[in-house]
Amino acid sequence: MNDTIKIKKHFKENKGCCLLLSFVIFLICLLEYWMMPKWSQELLEALVGSRAGNRDLLLYAIAGLLVTGILLAILGIVSGWCSVLYRKKITLCMEKTLIEKCCRLESFNDENRLSLLRQTVPQACERETNWVCAFLKTIFGVLCASVFVTMTNWRFLILTYGVSLVFMLLSWMRQKKVKMLAGEYEESNNALYEAIWEQVYNREITPYLDADKVLHSFIGKREKFLQSLLKLKKAGNLPQSIAMLGSGALMAVSLLYGGFLYLQGQMDIGEVYAVTIVVPVLSNVLLQLPSQLVDFQILKGAYQVVSEFLALPEYVEEEKQKMEEPIERIAVGLDTLGYPANKEVLKNVAFEVKKGDFAVLTGISGCGKSTLLRNLAALEKGYTGEILLNDNMLSGISRKSYWNQIDYLGQNPGITKGSVQHNIVLRKTFDSERYHAAVAQAGLSQEVAQKDSLDTLSSGELQKVCFARLFYQDKEIWMLDEATSAMDEKSERQIVQILQQKQKEGKLILTVAHREAFLKAASRWFLVADGTVTEQRLEGAQG
Repeated sequence: MNDTIKIKKHFKENKGCCLLLSFVIFLICLLEYWMMPKWSQELLEALVGSRAGNRDLLLYAIAGLLVTGILLAILGIVSGWCSVLYRKKITLCMEKTLIEKCCRLESFNDENRLSLLRQTVPQACERETNWVCAFLKTIFGVLCASVFVTMTNWRFLILTYGVSLVFMLLSWMRQKKVKMLAGEYEESNNALYEAIWEQVYNREITPYLDADKVLHSFIGKREKFLQSLLKLKKAGNLPQSIAMLGSGALMAVSLLYGGFLYLQGQMDIGEVYAVTIVVPVLSNVLLQLPSQLVDFQILKGAYQVVSEFLALPEYVEEEKQKMEEPIERIAVGLDTLGYPANKEVLKNVAFEVKKGDFAVLTGISGCGKSTLLRNLAALEKGYTGEILLNDNMLSGISRKSYWNQIDYLGQNPGITKGSVQHNIVLRKTFDSERYHAAVAQAGLSQEVAQKDSLDTLSSGELQKVCFARLFYQDKEIWMLDEATSAMDEKSERQIVQILQQKQKEGKLILTVAHREAFLKAASRWFLVADGTVTEQRLEGAQG
């Protein structure tokens, strides 16, 4: 997989749809730039030209125009359907690429980047579809119109390309500024989206925010966005004006030159009329090329967020050893531990936990507990030193085989679309008795257990669903990061009791917690403070 999304990749992966779209647009250009002028020429010649009074030719030309018009209308509908299908396919392709990348990431914990991806993908795919359709129409239009003009009078083709080249250069010089302004527009658009997303994300603390300050910041970003959009629109209008001026000038020149050739007897009135129609159209199509080249550059810029995401370090599963033996102990010996951005939070961390331990990591907020647990669960890689699984280094173990033996519950419930049963069972074979036992252990009611969606569940109920999944999957190592934070005390005590039972059955439970219920139930607890981890004793703790 390349680090950047390219148009040619979409062409390759959606070859059938792209070929169908190309064929339909080619037929449209053939009818619009060849057949329509041809029938118009025949009609005019049958009316006032060299074959005036030829009734058969007149009826033939009228029938041709009607049939061509009907075909153009039908193909226009088909073209719209093909473009929608193409956009759908490349959007699905893009989303599949991003999901696969997420699965291959060495570590990833950036919700803001995800929000931008959610905005960027549909916008970029729509822009790409519009560009592909416009570019194909330009190429096929130039081809069909050029052949028609050449067959009618080749001098008009030279005249068209000569005049168009002058105006293309003028348009290209202006398009450079459009490209620069498009970059500013993308930046201001992303900044505005981030501001909106931030307000939505922090909606629960809205009453505590300084409304005037927040509104002033948002209005400032919105004004910058509108200004950049206005500048882009104004700059984009000038190349269009240049194209219209070029087409108009060429029509006038073609009409004068065609009239001259008609008076000289070198062209029929129908030929003059047909060429006068096609030449400005050909010129207008040619003059679209500079803007489409710039649009292609803008399109590549629209994928910048996606490209940066695809360039993040990946986890190479094929090079890792499979962890087939049961994990009896986890030994931690870290020199440093930090976030993916290389901010060091812990150093000289050394401890060991084994099967049958109920170990708690505790400490003040922001001290590095969650970061440590995520690294132990192989969800992040931000440490130097060693983490041993039995006698094997975690960095050399296949992540999939490791995850087959551990379950991780984070601070935010990990749920997917679907029913409660689907979220608990996942890919494991459904067992009714086991399912209802897991639901009861988690404290979920049968009513909730039968729901087809999780949309109406509270935060506490979502956490119970996650614990029901934990109990149903029944792996040997459980890692929990304040996984009962939204539960009431009674529900939390029930969960802790089940964890104690599972500990006695030989499971290794490692949890980040502050609450007394966990501290009292733990057989071992570790204090994360002053940049390191030390094992402590708590009065009333087990063993």
